[in-house]
Amino acid sequence: MRFSLILFSLLLSACIDLDLHERHLVGPYYLAQDPVGSYETLFYRLSGGLDAERVSNVYKAGYTEKFVFVEAKAGFYCINRRQDRPADLGDLAVQQSMSGPLNHSTFTTFLRRIGEASFSF
Repeated sequence: MRFSLILFSLLLSACIDLDLHERHLVGPYYLAQDPVGSYETLFYRLSGGLDAERVSNVYKAGYTEKFVFVEAKAGFYCINRRQDRPADLGDLAVQQSMSGPLNHSTFTTFLRRIGEASFSF
């Protein structure tokens, strides 16, 4: 029985990469490799080790003093860092802090409108 449990644990760990690859972006924001996908997700780190997803299927991410910008499979996103808060996407304030998904043309216009025209990934 004990041998079976050890063997099962070894097989399970061989099938699943338990080492989640994370990289800090800025403040509470970080990118994590999806354990079953080939993409990254932007998260907001909450207290107690919990995380709130912000944007999935991320290609590129960057930031300025006021904003986090993301290029993802669905389009471009802008998160107002001063308005975002430690909650999940179901929170109305979190939803209002985010713009997107935007197409490239709308994103470029949006960057000019918020005074971040010089931003690039």
